[in-house]
Amino acid sequence: MNVKLRNLALVLGIIGLLAAGAQALAAQNEPDPALPELNVLQPLFDFGRVLEGTEVIHDFLLENRGTGDLAIDQVRTG
Repeated sequence: MNVKLRNLALVLGIIGLLAAGAQALAAQNEPDPALPELNVLQPLFDFGRVLEGTEVIHDFLLENRGTGDLAIDQVRTG
């Protein structure tokens, strides 16, 4: 009887290892999650000398080269 339990435990262990291996293989074949990738075409811009109180404007062009949605939650000036 003890040998039967040992063999049963061995078979169940092998089945468990095969199932874990199949899950790992399936996870490798899943596509990567969609991620954003920010690209700033001109990250620095020199306004030169500006008189105090003068409004200066420059458009920074941003593009998302990734496959996920890009959300810009906060912008700070330097």
